[in-house]
Parts: sequence; C-alpha cells; structure tokens
Amino acid sequence: MRTLAKISILALLVLTVSAACFGFGWAANTALSPKPIPPATPTPAASGEVPAGMEEQFKLFWQAWNIAEQDFYGKPVDRQKMLYGAIKGALEALDDPYTTFLDPQVTAMTRQDLKEGKFEGIGAEIGKREGRIIIVAPMAGTPAEKAGLRRGDAILKIDGKDTARMSVFDAVILIRGPKGTSVKLTIQREGMKEPLEVVITRAEILVPSAVGKMLDGDIAYVRFSRFGDKSLVELVDVLEGLLKNNPKSLILDLRNNPGGYLQTSIEVAGLFIPEGVIVSEKTREDEKTWQYADGGKTLVYKSSKTGQEKYRAKAKPIAAKIPLVVLVNKGTASASEILSGALQDSGRAILIGEQTFGKGSVFLDHSLSDGSSVHITSGYWYTPKGRQINEQGLAPDIVVTMTEDDIQAQRDPQLDRAREYLKTGK
Repeated sequence: MRTLAKISILALLVLTVSAACFGFGWAANTALSPKPIPPATPTPAASGEVPAGMEEQFKLFWQAWNIAEQDFYGKPVDRQKMLYGAIKGALEALDDPYTTFLDPQVTAMTRQDLKEGKFEGIGAEIGKREGRIIIVAPMAGTPAEKAGLRRGDAILKIDGKDTARMSVFDAVILIRGPKGTSVKLTIQREGMKEPLEVVITRAEILVPSAVGKMLDGDIAYVRFSRFGDKSLVELVDVLEGLLKNNPKSLILDLRNNPGGYLQTSIEVAGLFIPEGVIVSEKTREDEKTWQYADGGKTLVYKSSKTGQEKYRAKAKPIAAKIPLVVLVNKGTASASEILSGALQDSGRAILIGEQTFGKGSVFLDHSLSDGSSVHITSGYWYTPKGRQINEQGLAPDIVVTMTEDDIQAQRDPQLDRAREYLKTGK
C-alpha cells in the first residue's frame, strides 16, 4: 500500500500514524501493487527467500544469532523479540526515520485508526526532526492542547523513558493508551532552559474531518483536519451546506492537518480544481541509474522507466470558481501539503500563514506473513510545478505568524488576514 509518511511520519498521538502518509498520514486507500526492488537477482518483494548471492552474507547473521542463543545468561531468550529486533536494526541502518518495522499489534492499530475516525490517546500529532521526537501539532479541544503542548515541543522522555533512539512508532505506542489513564511527557520547549514535565490524562477523541460555518462578510469557513476514509464525503457535505448560503468567498483551514490518504488528497483537490495535475511522484525507478553497495563492490542498475508518475484531479468540482484562501502553518503536512501545493501552483488559491512542515516522502506499506509490516520510503512528492515538498515545505503567499501571545489571548491573526484579503483583494 502506498502511503504518505507524515510524521511528520507525522503520526497522530490519538493516534493516526501519517503519513504520515508523508504524513504520518496514509496514502492510497486502495491496494496498490508493491514496486519491485531489484536486488542482485530480482525476487518477489515478500517471498521470504534469501536473495541469490546473499547466502554467504547471511551466514554471519546466523553465527551471531546462534552464539547469542548459546551463551546469553539472564532471562530466557525470546526468539520473537530477537527476530523483530533484527528487522528493526536492519531498517534503522538505512538512516531514514520513516523506514521502519511494525509488529502485528501496531500494524493493526495504524491501519484501523483512519478508518474509524476515533481514538484513545492525548490528541497530538508527532514527528521526527534532527533526531528528536517533536510535537507537530496538538489537536483542537484534546487533552494535549488542554495540557499546554505546543508545536515544536521536543519530547525528551515518555514516562521516564528516553526518546533519543526511539522511532516515531515506538513513541506512539508509549503515548497511546486507554482513556482515563495518564502519561508523563518530559518536554523541551524553545526559549526555555529547563525541561517541563507534563502529565496528560488520555481520552477518547472523535476526529471529524470537516467542520464549517459562515463568517461575517458572506465568507464560508471550513476547517479540514485529516484525509481519512470518510473525509471526502464529510467535506462535500460541509461544503454543500455552506454553498447554499451563496457565500462570496471561502477559507479552507489546513492548519495542523497531518495528512492521510494520497487518494483522498487528490479527490479533495478535485473539488476545487476542475482538471490538471495535482501531484507527481518520483521514485528510484524513475532514475536512469542507481547504485548498491554489495560486499565492497558497487553494482549499477539501469531503469526501464523515465519521468515522473503524475496524479490528476478525479472528483467532480463543486467549488471551482469561488474565491479561495488556504490557511497553513508548521503543522500542515503530508497530504495537506499536496493539496496546498496543487491549489497554489494552479493559481486556484493563495496560501496565508506559515511555512508548512515539509513531509514529502512516499512510503510503501508491505504486509508480512505474521501480520507485521515494513514501511519503506520509496520516493518523493512534487507539486504540479515541480517543487519538492520534503524537508522544505511550502512558502505561503502571505506570511502571518502566530505568536505565543496570540495563542494565550486566543487571537487568530492568520484567519483575520485571510478575511481581510478576501474583502479587499490585497
């Protein structure tokens, strides 16, 4: 399954682990065939066979395994735990925060979250930047927001456990839990010398994809929070309800939207853009050559494929002409960056707010035989005009920052600026 790794692998600590799709939202809610990975001799991606020519290298692994089983003194050897640890270690060696292994329990949880739209947790989206687990965005009205968590907070410890070597998914598992239970986070906040300790009581969190209302000046406002299974239908319902009021303009709020399914982002873009490219994908198969290191030798392969795969608008446009402004911030990531980039590049809307998160990698979700899975970063997303999203994000047309004073005073200068623009045209 092709997924947008958000996190931000943006992952929700409610939690929806997006991609990150980029995200840790998820992409492609329909099954997509895994892309073939050419080893020394191509083999099926999930065959479980040792690739031809690798038998000698794997002898070293089994030597170490057998020695550990024979000589380790302490608690009984847990072969399942060792096996999962070996897979995790191999993937960690690729030095990519979104290439990871998930055990069966976590795999089932992450695949179900976006389908159900409700979670038990604290209600925050997390990611990984510069080796640190960070808060990408707390969700509105959730325990995380009420406890005072802020964008950019680094999570140093979870219930006393150091996060320095944790993957995003490892952190998710520790932070999630049944409603009514609590979790203690040790937070490092920019501008503060000493870490903070925050105790948060988990709750059941319902996550509607879209909510809307009419603002003064006949402006329709829609807050769109995720790209899940039911998100397109929910957004259409909200838009159609607002359009009955004959609004003069529309504000689409994608702030703190961590992303989700790729297919949903393309369909949502189609509500506003009648036709054209929404996003393009570049993978290793698009490169003319790529290299592998194998036992000290460098192997070079040539691709039979050129160019980028392009995805075009698919949904029926219902708001293709109404003046449109999109609100973005540092928590806008993954699928929401795809949508924002398409609207900006096509000239359909302007972006107001702050630089977006910059989660533009693609990952493939491969199921393994025991219900576990591996997520492999396989490419990058680009806007219709060829701008790379990953690690860069999107620059708004009009920059408006949200300060801590604004947050404390419950002011929204970004929304105010959007309303001003729609009323005055500048």
